[in-house]
Amino acid sequence: MEIDISLPAGMRPRGFAGPSDYPKMVGLINACNEFDGLEERTTVEEIEVRYRNLDRSFPETDMVMVDVAGELVGYTRADW
Repeated sequence: MEIDISLPAGMRPRGFAGPSDYPKMVGLINACNEFDGLEERTTVEEIEVRYRNLDRSFPETDMVMVDVAGELVGYTRADW
């Protein structure tokens, strides 16, 4: 899927790569929680369950991932 979004230099938008993105998403979620001083942590297993049971959202078409130098730095998912 081609994504046309204007982002700062070095940022690369892409589509959801499937379950191989789960560990990257967990790392990002946990890093953000730690930065915010939150004790809550997420696991790959929790993400797998959450994404296996989505309603009104298809990650393959409804997500945008953003990488910098090959590292996931952000993502979003739409639902309807």
